[in-house]
Amino acid sequence: MKTKYLLFGIALLSISFTACKKAGLHPTTHDAVVDTAVDVYAAGYITTSNGMGGTAEVAAYWKNGVLTRLTDSLSFAEATGIAVNGSDVYVVGYTSSPSNQFNENAVLWKNGVATMLSPDSAYSEATCIGLMGTDVYVGGFVLNVNAQTSNSTSYANQPVYWKNGSPNLLPMATGISSIAVSGSDVYFAGSIVSTNKFQATGPLGPGSTAAYWKNGSMPDTLGYPDTYLNAYSSGAVGIAVSGNTVYATGATGIYAPEFWQNGTPTILAETNNHSVAYGIATNGTDVYVAGMNGNYYNATYWKNNQPVPLSAGALSMTNSFATAAAVNGNDIYVVGQVKHAADQEYASYYWKNGVPVELSAGSGGHGAYVKAVALAPKN
Repeated sequence: MKTKYLLFGIALLSISFTACKKAGLHPTTHDAVVDTAVDVYAAGYITTSNGMGGTAEVAAYWKNGVLTRLTDSLSFAEATGIAVNGSDVYVVGYTSSPSNQFNENAVLWKNGVATMLSPDSAYSEATCIGLMGTDVYVGGFVLNVNAQTSNSTSYANQPVYWKNGSPNLLPMATGISSIAVSGSDVYFAGSIVSTNKFQATGPLGPGSTAAYWKNGSMPDTLGYPDTYLNAYSSGAVGIAVSGNTVYATGATGIYAPEFWQNGTPTILAETNNHSVAYGIATNGTDVYVAGMNGNYYNATYWKNNQPVPLSAGALSMTNSFATAAAVNGNDIYVVGQVKHAADQEYASYYWKNGVPVELSAGSGGHGAYVKAVALAPKN
């Protein structure tokens, strides 16, 4: 199984006008969770038997705790991002063939119908999704051994974003992890190549630097891209926008978790080098960051930089982590995993204001892994 959280296994969406086939939709019988305010969607995958003595990863999403499988158990697939517009549910991720689980292909599911995003690439993934009216933005990467970024450095994985199926290269990008849409602007969070004067003299030497892009461009009005977030960071994982303020999450070069507000970094309170910041959400001046805290990886969210530990009944929270967050008014929703000591499998949850709701792994499921969350008006 390929659990991709530390630090850059997180990703989202794109549309292609190539032929698509319908993936089987298999809602799992489960008592729906009643939330009078919103419908809560989450995306990820479950593990199950492949019927041949092995294990498969099945891409899935949950609505109010009810599981819907997007793929069968013959291949490896993960859902990495989700967005909802009215009755339409968009999920992005990747699938691989039964004969070669490492030959991954970026995919978008709209209401369960799968569309390959980069059918001509030998390897691609979709990592994040954002909706603006009828426009669909997806971030991810494709395999391109001849790809050249603007600094003339060659990379095997070429980060791109798709707008309604058309691919666009992000300048200097080495990774794309998250999308935020605000008004008529689209923001991408990720990392850039580290061959700049700051990183070259840093404690890690050449590596990656956290960055964000606005509408696909990285301004260079100060002589260096002014959207560089930290000279010694490994990458930006989450992004959120409130008015004229851009927030992002990630880690420093020594893997201390932090968030940035318009480029100004803040190390998260009461953390150490084993802590990680993943998702971020805002409500007015309130800033919520989801991640894990401490030597034993405890699922946590921070509200205005104050940690709030998460729990799941009597379960030990060792080896647990929160991956994404969303807000609705004063309500904070966080998704993540908790490891069951008895079978060493992960169960997934969403927490509303700290109250856990388990996400079903379904009949035959061995574990559940959630990567993204979206809220939508009740329908």
